[in-house]
Amino acid sequence: MLSELWTRVGAESFRSGAVDSAEVFLTGRWNARQQAPVTEVVPLYLAEIRLSHKDPAGAGQILLDFLAAGKPGSGAVLSGWEISP
Repeated sequence: MLSELWTRVGAESFRSGAVDSAEVFLTGRWNARQQAPVTEVVPLYLAEIRLSHKDPAGAGQILLDFLAAGKPGSGAVLSGWEISP
């Protein structure tokens, strides 16, 4: 339940322009993905944040790691994108 809260707070923070707060919550959620799988929301917003920090390699790596997890539904949002680290 806490992981869902972190995802929601991170996503809402991102949408409201509080990118630093979003990064804290979404990174915490991303780092806990072994305990509870993440939805596409977490890696997509984190990738956007990495891109805003001029870190395209970091953004790509997050997306690749998410796709490599192979969870059901993984990559639905990313289909058709070419990701190169």
